[in-house]
Amino acid sequence: IKKFQYYSVGLLNPDGRVDPRGKTLRRLNLLQEPRWMLVARAEMGTREDRRPGKHNARIVEYLNTTTNISQAYRDRDETAWCSAFVNWVLKQVGIAGTNHALASKWLKWGYELDAPRPGCITVIKKKGASSDAATGSGSGNHVGFFVEAPKKSRFVLLGGNQGGGWQVQESTYSTGNYQIRGHRWPFPPVREP
Repeated sequence: IKKFQYYSVGLLNPDGRVDPRGKTLRRLNLLQEPRWMLVARAEMGTREDRRPGKHNARIVEYLNTTTNISQAYRDRDETAWCSAFVNWVLKQVGIAGTNHALASKWLKWGYELDAPRPGCITVIKKKGASSDAATGSGSGNHVGFFVEAPKKSRFVLLGGNQGGGWQVQESTYSTGNYQIRGHRWPFPPVREP
């Protein structure tokens, strides 16, 4: 463990201990993530262009992996793009997604997991709401990649169209405010760590 801590990026204290809530365990968990998470993490910080009439070309690229919305909606970064981001990431590693802009469509994709694992596609819904300003969702549904559950009442997703900056980032959600609708994995089963 000390060698891992010493050579790890992120300035870990090489003390040989693994705190259940510490940076070392989080860094070790990243080693177990599937290959598509490397692609997703490389996109962190990609955000909507908030200037009137301007659009982030990368987000437009995400949106163009969907086929159920018109080209006019695929050309604007104001269109809810969480599902488009997941589709784009999987496409980069040769896995077919839903090609659909609705987050709820992921509930019928791949196969259902009994419990989350790093990198699984997770669909959530804002409790008691038909929309969600935090995710830009008009339906209250949102989709992203499961990262971890640091506490029983909280979980972290890496996804697009998250946070106040409407960007690709890791965000923490509370089970008091969000229902987890499902965790999905590619089919046929993709062998990952």
